[in-house]
Amino acid sequence: MAKRKMIGNLLVEAGIISVKTLERALEMQKGNGKRLGLLLRDLGIVTEEEVLYALGRQCGLKTMIGFSGQDFDKELLDLIPARLAFSKIIFPLKQDRRSLTLVTLDPFDYATFDAITKKTRKKIHLTLSTREEIMAAIEQ
Repeated sequence: MAKRKMIGNLLVEAGIISVKTLERALEMQKGNGKRLGLLLRDLGIVTEEEVLYALGRQCGLKTMIGFSGQDFDKELLDLIPARLAFSKIIFPLKQDRRSLTLVTLDPFDYATFDAITKKTRKKIHLTLSTREEIMAAIEQ
């Protein structure tokens, strides 16, 4: 299995940040323990969409913007309680007999995805989106 590239390296490869910026951010990260993408976003160095793009490439996941204005079936929405959707920033995008596609901000929240798999008995597929997009879909 190929080794997954680090998000900082993906941001450098995409020309979004320089190697020097990455080195400085990694030094800052040692002191606060934040994930690199969040640190760079909070510092105003990258946008959330740029982090999303790099995270999608890192994890091999699709990214999606612009779904929050769609209408979704109540049966689909009932799969994820609103409280859970707000606290974990996840949204059910579509389902079939055996699978459920969730939009998430954090593809590393394995405990939540495992719990949803057990509850729904469906295989989970992930798509990434921004906090704002997911929250807008939940609020709708």
